[in-house]
Amino acid sequence: MPAADVEDFRAGLRGPLLLRNVAGYDDARKIFNGMFDCHPALIARCARAADVVRAVNFARSNSLLVAVRGGGHSLSGQSVCDDGLMIDLSAMRSVCVDPARRLARAGGGALLGDLDRETLPFGLVTTTGTVSHTGAGGLTLGGGFGRLARRFGLTCDQLSSVDIVTADGELLEASATENPDLFWAIRGGGGNFGIATSFEYRLHPFDGRAVGGHLVFPFEQARQALRGFAELFDRAPDGLWIEPVLTVLPGGARVLVLDVCLSEGLESAEAALAPYRQLGRPIKDAVGPLKYVQLQTQNDERARIGGRRRVAPLIAWLATRRRSGIAAPYTPCCFRPAATIPQRMPATCHGPGRNGRCWKNLPPASMRIRIFRKSRPLAYAMRMAATSTDCWRSSGSTTRPISSGSTRTSIQVPDAA
Repeated sequence: MPAADVEDFRAGLRGPLLLRNVAGYDDARKIFNGMFDCHPALIARCARAADVVRAVNFARSNSLLVAVRGGGHSLSGQSVCDDGLMIDLSAMRSVCVDPARRLARAGGGALLGDLDRETLPFGLVTTTGTVSHTGAGGLTLGGGFGRLARRFGLTCDQLSSVDIVTADGELLEASATENPDLFWAIRGGGGNFGIATSFEYRLHPFDGRAVGGHLVFPFEQARQALRGFAELFDRAPDGLWIEPVLTVLPGGARVLVLDVCLSEGLESAEAALAPYRQLGRPIKDAVGPLKYVQLQTQNDERARIGGRRRVAPLIAWLATRRRSGIAAPYTPCCFRPAATIPQRMPATCHGPGRNGRCWKNLPPASMRIRIFRKSRPLAYAMRMAATSTDCWRSSGSTTRPISSGSTRTSIQVPDAA
C-alpha cells in the first residue's frame, strides 16, 4: 500500500499506528494463545470509536485482512493476523457505572477485571468470566459463562445495548429497539457482525462475598469424582458454580481441580459443599470464605498472555483418550458446566432456560457430529459441543453417549507450560 496512504491513516487516528520494527509492535501483537505468532502489517491502537471507523474504512479501501483485539483471549487466534490490519481496542477500557439505573457502560477493550472493580463498590455485579484479564467484548459476543452465570444468566443476556461499527464503516447502536436483528445476532453470535466499541450491561445487587477456591483430587479418582459431580450438579442451588479442571501441577502430577464459587446462601455453605468434598479423597481443600474479586483473579497466572494452548473439538478430544477416557498426560482441560440456569430466566435468554436446554433450535445430534467431520469453523464446533445434551466418546467405529442430562461441557485444552 502507498506510504502516503499509511501516513494519512496515521494522521487521522487519535491512537498510535504501529508498523513492524517499531517500539511496542511486538508487545501489541501478542495474544493469549502464544501458538499464534502472527505479524500484522499494521496495528491501529484505537482510542475512540472514530478511530475504529477510520480503521475499517482504511482496511476496506486497501483490501486488508482485519483482526480485532480486545483482551486478546481468542483461543483460536482470531485476535491477530499476518500481513493485515490489527484493530486493537485495548486502550478503550473505560467503565462507567450508573448505580441508580443498575447499568454499566464498558469500552470495547475493557477487561473483566475492569468491570468487577468498577461495579462491586456499588454493591452491583454482572456475569463475567473466570480470568480477570479476559476481554469483556469477546466474552460477551461469544455468550459468556462465568461464576455467576447459573444465578444471573450468560454475559450476553446482561447486555442492554451495544455500539458497533459495521463492515461498511457505519457506527450503529443495537438494542431491543434499535437494530433488533443485529442485537439478537451479536449476543452469542461472535464478532462477525461488526466491531463492538462499547457495551451497556445490566447489573444485579451483590455484596461481593463468596465461599470458593480449589478442591483438588488425585487424577486416579477423577473418573469417579466426575461421574458423581455430574449427578450432584443437576441439583445444585442457583448460586453455586463449580468448574472441573483436569490439569498438571508444577511438579508433574495430574489432578482434578474443582473450581468452586458459592455466591449466595453462604450460611449453608458447609452443607452445600459437603457432597462435593466426598466425591473422593481430596489432596487439597482450599475452599473457604473470601471476596468474589479474589476468586476472579485466582486463575490469572495459569491463563497468562502468551502461553501455548491448543483446542480440540469434543469428539476428537475424547476419541484420542481411550485408555483413561478422561485426559492425556500433561493436557489440562476445563469442563464448563451450564446445568440448570434458573427457571426464572426469561424466554429471550440464550442460556439454559425454561426447557432446560442450552441453546434454542439446536440441530439434532447427528448433524452436530457431521459438523465435526466436515471441519466447520472451530468456534462453531466448540459451541455445538458446549450445548449438546450428551457427552460423546468414540469406541472403535461407533459413537455412544457416556453421560446425559443438563450438564454441558466445553473444552479448552492448553498445552502445559
